[in-house]
Amino acid sequence: MTQGTSQPTVKVPSRIVAMAIMMLITALISFYFSIDRLVQGDRVGAGYFLIMGLIGMAFSAYVLLQIRRLKRLIALKAQPVLTIISCFTCGFKVVRDFRRGDYIFKEIDDPCPKCSKRMTISAIYREVKEREKAPSRF
Repeated sequence: MTQGTSQPTVKVPSRIVAMAIMMLITALISFYFSIDRLVQGDRVGAGYFLIMGLIGMAFSAYVLLQIRRLKRLIALKAQPVLTIISCFTCGFKVVRDFRRGDYIFKEIDDPCPKCSKRMTISAIYREVKEREKAPSRF
């Protein structure tokens, strides 16, 4: 019934991705400094850098996983939009897919098959389909 339906694209702000990648790089640098401090014999400094690296890795992994989850949640399928064309003389009705340029009370060039009068768009609506409930894990 719908023609050319496609998945909508989800744009993730590049600032968020850049921040997550920068935090990942900072965490890797902290791990390097932690090893360097450990080799120099500074166990306290090595511990601080190790903790900073772990927190940075956890934060960047969390942000990147949330972006991935957000993309899956937002990517919804488009619902079909339908147009009802009616003949006000004899009451004949036709339902068809929405076309660009359709609006209510627009007169259509196609004549009515019953009385040969001009037909008019009487309604435009979105067909809502019931979602199937996902089976519970419990």
